[in-house]
Amino acid sequence: MSQKLFEPPKVKKTYPRRCAICAGPIEETVVTLSFPDGSSGVKIVHQVPAGVCSSCGEEYLAADVAERLERLLNSPPHDEVKSPVWKYAANL
Repeated sequence: MSQKLFEPPKVKKTYPRRCAICAGPIEETVVTLSFPDGSSGVKIVHQVPAGVCSSCGEEYLAADVAERLERLLNSPPHDEVKSPVWKYAANL
């Protein structure tokens, strides 16, 4: 089993205890987020600490994490990769 590169925070800061959508419990974890970007398609950020509802999957970010994400997305990326793309309607 590989060791995690990033451990979630030990203390909840601004996550609700219950999900606003389904009232399920919120668990701290790390997630990968994607943001639409008009010029390159999508911006992807790995290893983001978040609260996630264990019932419906709704994600919650602490205010300091959201602020850091905003600064991060306005800076050059750490890495760029190309991903294969399939068209569902092609070759029917």
